[in-house]
Amino acid sequence: MRIYSIFATLLLWLAAQSSQRVPGPFSSVTVNFPKNGLVLIQGIVKQGEHPRLLFRSRQQGNLLLNAQVGTNDNWKEFVDKIHPNELDMGLRFLVLHRSRLPDPLIVALVREQGGSDCRYNSALFGEVDGRLTELTPELPDHWFRGQVLLRMPLQGGSITLTVTSERYQNNDAHYTGPSHMEVDVFTYDASQGKFIETRRSEVNTDDLKVGGEDLVSLFGSFAQC
Repeated sequence: MRIYSIFATLLLWLAAQSSQRVPGPFSSVTVNFPKNGLVLIQGIVKQGEHPRLLFRSRQQGNLLLNAQVGTNDNWKEFVDKIHPNELDMGLRFLVLHRSRLPDPLIVALVREQGGSDCRYNSALFGEVDGRLTELTPELPDHWFRGQVLLRMPLQGGSITLTVTSERYQNNDAHYTGPSHMEVDVFTYDASQGKFIETRRSEVNTDDLKVGGEDLVSLFGSFAQC
């Protein structure tokens, strides 16, 4: 009986560990959606263009969604005619399952490599009313020391997405004194199927206290500068 108890405990522990693992990040993978069925998702980065996430039906072959990630002009990949295959940016995505949000939940991260730091932009996608759509407005850029935090209260409170990004004093990247964090908070509106910005503030880095699951950390080595 004791051996059986130990074995059962081991199985439960292994199941818990497995449930916490996040496969990916992916540049291309097929995902099963409730209404659209099997969908091929591909992350595309080309010189002269914005990074994009393409959703294409496996059954019909038609393009269901073509979404830019990092939509302002600063996110256009540089054109290098001498080295046409070189890219400064990378795009990967995760397939997550989180309660009270569209399931599966697609989290995209585009990264631009800098000289001593990296710049990032994120976007979330899902199926809403049978249609694949972006769940986030254009999220602000964030740097290597920033985070994208998903907070899901257990008691049915509001689901929030918080983006933190370091802001150097006087916008001087070489400034060595105290820095500040810009904090942008988005609240999920189930009726619209989108995260809506509800608050923006700036705080001293040492005073920053924001909870939630850091989605960027789930990308592992891809998110490292």
